[in-house]
Amino acid sequence: MRVKTQHCFLVLLYALVLSVQWAWAAPQSDFSRGVVASKQGLYEEAIRYFLKAEKAGKRTATLYHNLGVAYFQTGNYDAARAAFLKVGQSQKLAALGFYNVGLVEEKQNNDAQAQQWFRKARASARTEKLRQLVDLKLAGKSGRRIPFVAYIEMVAGSDSNPQLADDTIAQVEKERSSFIGTIAYGRYHFNGDAREGSYVSGTAFLRRYSSVEDEDIRFLSVAGGYIQTVGKWSLDYQLGVNQLLLGGERVQDGVVGSVLGRRNLAGASYLDARLMAEDVSGDSGNGYDYLSGNTYQLRLRYGGSAGIVNWSLRYEASADDRGELISRAADGAIVERYSASPVRHDIRLDLLAPLGRSVDAEFKIGLRNSDFRDEKIRQSIPQGVRDDDLRYASVGVAYHFASAWTAKCELSYWDNTSNFDRYEYQRSELALSVSRSFY
Repeated sequence: MRVKTQHCFLVLLYALVLSVQWAWAAPQSDFSRGVVASKQGLYEEAIRYFLKAEKAGKRTATLYHNLGVAYFQTGNYDAARAAFLKVGQSQKLAALGFYNVGLVEEKQNNDAQAQQWFRKARASARTEKLRQLVDLKLAGKSGRRIPFVAYIEMVAGSDSNPQLADDTIAQVEKERSSFIGTIAYGRYHFNGDAREGSYVSGTAFLRRYSSVEDEDIRFLSVAGGYIQTVGKWSLDYQLGVNQLLLGGERVQDGVVGSVLGRRNLAGASYLDARLMAEDVSGDSGNGYDYLSGNTYQLRLRYGGSAGIVNWSLRYEASADDRGELISRAADGAIVERYSASPVRHDIRLDLLAPLGRSVDAEFKIGLRNSDFRDEKIRQSIPQGVRDDDLRYASVGVAYHFASAWTAKCELSYWDNTSNFDRYEYQRSELALSVSRSFY
């Protein structure tokens, strides 16, 4: 059920309460007259005074917040949204502005957009009271426990280099192919909720190519986890199993354990950290036994918002301790050896900014270095240790519609350089997707 209107205005009226001080300090100003009119419920009159104050040069976040409240009360939601977006450009009151944009979207039954703005407000909230109000919205508007969440995405596109499903070993071929696919995720909280308690989850990633069927991908995983709060950190412990198939053949099975921690920092920023360890069993019957071994990963992400732009900077370090793909001569001598154990360092910047009422722009750029542990041998001659640098970027536009649907167009590009020509490649992908969240 939707929260009652008077509850929604707990934060909307916050700025009006603060503004009483200015009203007494400067009783003759247009701004203070607007505040008094708002307190008396004369919102049309308040709007006229606030607009006169703006024309006279007062363009503060407090003015636009009060103007947005007045517009909201008169049912002029487009004008209210525009005023609250200007509040979002203030470092001090950004979260309050984002929250109220969410209330505007909610009032117009645009639940997907409302949830997006509430998430922006949560990332930049400075007070515990505001965080609690946003958490109620994110938990399902009325604050009730939401035991089940799910996400599904249908995608179609074109990939210039689908053979790169395994860029560790395979010789890169270049054959463009169209594809279709889906991503599905579900999580059920059987004890507690998303803030604390136990859950089970499942993920499926499927992709089918039109002209290179041996590169079709199927990835499935199931996991169980527990979430708890320790001090200022929210900790998520998870243990799961997964399976990867390529071209219908089983490539590997994995057992994964991870711990994800997140905490809010001062201002509009947050920090999360993830530790992961995976034990992998490569399928020897299909020739993937060289992938057996372990993978370890550390991820750090620092992010927040600047005005209406959400940003995050991510660093990821991973180390593989797996086998080698070895070809031997009749006498047992190594003819070729390829390492499957890179040590990788990856850094990425993500930006998200609203372009309008229901449209977001997304931009990602990153760099990954891969230093392989074992020396490569080819034709029985040592070749040296492989060292790759991968640069990648993507730009996308997302349109949010109906209650929880999103349509997205994304263009991605990868450029890999290596000290071995064999592993240098470029890859581009254009993807069109439609997704929906369920909660």
